[in-house]
Amino acid sequence: DQHAAGASANTSSMQDRAFALALEFPALRDDILAVALAFGIPEEAPTALEVGTLVFGRWRIESLLGSGTTAQVAIARDELLSTATASVEVVIKRFDDREGAARAHALRELRAIVSAPAGISPQPLAMHAPPGAAAHLIVRAEPSRPASSTDDIAAAAEALEQLHAAGIAHGDLKPAHIRVRPDGRVFFIDFGCATDATAATARA
Repeated sequence: DQHAAGASANTSSMQDRAFALALEFPALRDDILAVALAFGIPEEAPTALEVGTLVFGRWRIESLLGSGTTAQVAIARDELLSTATASVEVVIKRFDDREGAARAHALRELRAIVSAPAGISPQPLAMHAPPGAAAHLIVRAEPSRPASSTDDIAAAAEALEQLHAAGIAHGDLKPAHIRVRPDGRVFFIDFGCATDATAATARA
């Protein structure tokens, strides 16, 4: 337990320093974040996400959530941080490199996630995005449900205003990408189409 807690704390501290560097050197932001979030991940990447597979020697795929035009998404158990009584789960998003754009897609999503106000996006844990190959983005999974009431929609509107104020337009906002935590707070998922927030993108 102490080893797992120490590994988590070290990774978090390293990521905090990387985010600070990314702000200080914006021209190198993508590269700094890619290196920081790939810390500890070996070069060997899975050829596909399949149930039961141990990804990067740490995350075991439990279920597949679906596939889109550019990515496949799965839920996995973190074998490093999970214990016999508590399972730590993550969401793994694999961007296939069909058109040579996997790294760009992954970095765009990562950039939006780390730039979003606290609590409005998933917590990033790791990324593996070598040039010319499939890219993988790993974020912390947390209990949530779809929006189902006027209170949920009001909370989503407030969260969206915060996102736009931070300079980010989601780019693909729809019911499936709005999640509600047990305490009623809203967060958004799937930032793969995110852009800078302008009057036009925010309105859209």
